[in-house]
Amino acid sequence: MYTIIELILPIFLLIAFGKILKHFNIISNEGIKTIKNLAVNLFLPFTFFNIIIHGTFNKDSIVLIISGFIIIFAAYLLGFLYKPLFTNDIRKYVPYTNTCIESGMFALAVLNMIIGKDNLFQIIQMDMVNNIFVFTVVTTGLTLISGNKQSAKQIIKSIFQSPIIISLILGIIGALFNFGEKIDNSNFASTYNRIISFLTEPLSPMILICIGAELEFEIDIFKKAIKLFFVRFATMAVLISLALFVMSKIITVNSILVKSMIIYFLSPSPFILLMYTNNEKINKFISGFLSLQIIMSFIFCIIISFI
Repeated sequence: MYTIIELILPIFLLIAFGKILKHFNIISNEGIKTIKNLAVNLFLPFTFFNIIIHGTFNKDSIVLIISGFIIIFAAYLLGFLYKPLFTNDIRKYVPYTNTCIESGMFALAVLNMIIGKDNLFQIIQMDMVNNIFVFTVVTTGLTLISGNKQSAKQIIKSIFQSPIIISLILGIIGALFNFGEKIDNSNFASTYNRIISFLTEPLSPMILICIGAELEFEIDIFKKAIKLFFVRFATMAVLISLALFVMSKIITVNSILVKSMIIYFLSPSPFILLMYTNNEKINKFISGFLSLQIIMSFIFCIIISFI
């Protein structure tokens, strides 16, 4: 019981701290934006890189990557089937709210605190698929919805300019050449570990403070967003269950992987959705929808922690 409190309480305190800072104007919207940019463009890429180079890609990796792709792609396709369930103003966003995970600004930060950095490699392998899908299918689809068009050259350029994608590519190369092991056995191991510690430990606290600062509590919006939330939740719950069942027949599925997948895939939709909503009313709805997901995701984290 005390272990669960020790894991969950800091998360809630950091979120509450962010809300208090925003309420008293100690942190501004511009300040939040700066913190998020630091987290996504500096701390998160180093976290990804360090975890990947210390991991080992094997048969299990193939199963995890394929499973991650199937879950994300199936959720995306099912989103098109759900469109008639919603009003015209939000219908076109449904496939994109139904798929992918806000990993950098939520899922990985929470998992880092609950299961520990040393246990993130399995879910990071699935997250590689998620990030590629976000920066290709999701961003392209949302760009078209917003009325803009991107050439294939622009799409490819935006993918390979992303610090997260760059860190994933470099991490995979590093893992293939055993960079992690070579660094650990070198004379620079202590220096490297201190640098990585400085660049990765602030990630979770900074992200959780930003989440708290940006939480919206409007009951009317929650009422409108709840159907969209339950559609996504039901979809992910079924897909996770099926994936875990099939995976258990092929590889060893331990309790950490089960917890990781549940927390990860029941995390909120990508926050990048807000960058492509050019209608103020829709933007407010998406903000409320994401806030509802954040609140419910933390409730799931508490429940799962008892398992």
